[in-house]
Amino acid sequence: MNDKVRYGFRGIFILSLLYYAFWICYGIKCAINGIDSGWVAPALSDGTIYYGWKGFMEGIGVGVAVTFMAAWYVPLYQIIYLIGLGIIKHKEKKAKRRDT
Repeated sequence: MNDKVRYGFRGIFILSLLYYAFWICYGIKCAINGIDSGWVAPALSDGTIYYGWKGFMEGIGVGVAVTFMAAWYVPLYQIIYLIGLGIIKHKEKKAKRRDT
């Protein structure tokens, strides 16, 4: 595989990790500022605001929900990239053993 193509895919993979950094930052924001207990169904909320660890976990829960509903292609790309990288590394190692 061409090195420029490989570096391009690696760059996209690294940029896709920023998606998770965003959700971690959102979880920290929820831990500090709080998050409503009814973020899934606001009409069913009892008005409880979660802070700290519980708020962080609720913020991460929002990220998981958004990922499953709208941004499923980010983890899909990462899985395909890692599988492809593993196959390429395996083929290179096999070719190197054959040459020696």
